[in-house]
Amino acid sequence: MRTIKLSDLHLKESVIFSLDFKQSMRKSGEGKVRLEYGEVNLEAGGKVVGDEEFSVLLVRSNPMIEGLSIDDNGNEVHGFHIKMELRLSYTYKSELTVTPEFMQESQWFIASQVRQFFKIYSEDILNKSSLTKLHIPY
Repeated sequence: MRTIKLSDLHLKESVIFSLDFKQSMRKSGEGKVRLEYGEVNLEAGGKVVGDEEFSVLLVRSNPMIEGLSIDDNGNEVHGFHIKMELRLSYTYKSELTVTPEFMQESQWFIASQVRQFFKIYSEDILNKSSLTKLHIPY
């Protein structure tokens, strides 16, 4: 058996399992955002239903972003927050071996994918609110 490489992974889906969006900001202004991607959990080895030739690598994360602003009294207030349970599913040939070294060495790639999908989904949500000009950093 050959050890898996990043080029062997094929993204099959990205799914939001749960979503919490709250907006309390009533007027535009300046503020700051707090962004957390949380722990990224990887699970490998399950088979693709109906196609035993492929196995699955699941990535789960709970990223969140929170917008903070200053009210008229100088107090920090929550303007909005988005928190989601995000899952990315990759397939790879079942003949390949997923090693702990591969999981460690590919963390940068997986984390990058989580950031990209969180950015895309969150900006889509914000664009449907009154916060249309807010862009989330990677």
